Amino acid sequence: MAKWDDLRKIRGVRTSPFYYIATDTGSGHSVLTWNETIPQGSNYKLETNVSYDGGYNWEGWKAAIKDFELPDFSPLTKSKATVFQYRFIGDSTTVTSLPLLHDLTLTVTPTYLFVNNGDMPCRPEIWIEKIGNGDFSIINRTNNNQEFKFVNILDRELLYIDCEREHIETDINMKYRYDNFNNQYLELVTGNNVLEFKGKFKVMFRYQFKTLQG
Repeated sequence: MAKWDDLRKIRGVRTSPFYYIATDTGSGHSVLTWNETIPQGSNYKLETNVSYDGGYNWEGWKAAIKDFELPDFSPLTKSKATVFQYRFIGDSTTVTSLPLLHDLTLTVTPTYLFVNNGDMPCRPEIWIEKIGNGDFSIINRTNNNQEFKFVNILDRELLYIDCEREHIETDINMKYRYDNFNNQYLELVTGNNVLEFKGKFKVMFRYQFKTLQG
C-alpha cells in the first residue's frame, strides 16, 4: 500500500533513444558512468536495457551501477547489432529540487575470445610488431585480470616472447627487453579466455593445448 509521503512526491522518467554499441569484434569489456545532481529531498535510479538484434528483442530493464559494467552486455557476445537504452527515474518532494542527469558515458574496450580446449592452462608463444612508440598490454579478464605488459617499445620493433620458457627477443641488436616487461607471462586458463588489448600493435599466437593422459 502506498504511503501518503510517496503520493505527494513529484516523479519523472526520461527514456533515451537507441544507442548502437559498435565494436570491430562485436564484444567488449564495458564501463558505464554518469554525473548527476541530487538535491536534498530527491532521489533517482538509472536503468538500462540491451538488445542484440538491433532493437527487436530486449533483455529487460536492469538497475545500473555507476562506474560498473553495462548490465546484460557480455564480453562473450558476438552480435554486431547490439543497442542499448537507458532511463532516468527521479522523484522529489518539491518542484525546485528535482534530480538531474548531466551526462552518461558507455566505454567499450574490444575483446577477443580465446578458447583453451585443453585440460591445463597453456602459455603461448607470441610475436608482436609495435605500431608507434610506447606501451602495450594484453589483459586476460578471465584469469584474474592478469596483465602482460611492455613499456617504451619502439615503432616497428619486433618482439618474440615464449611464455612457457619465459624468454624474450627483440630485432634490435644488443638490446634486451626484460626490463621493459612486467614479468607477467600470458597464461590461458582452460575454457574461455576474454583477452583485452591496449595500445597499438600487431600480434600472432602459437600454442599447444595440454591434455591429461590417463
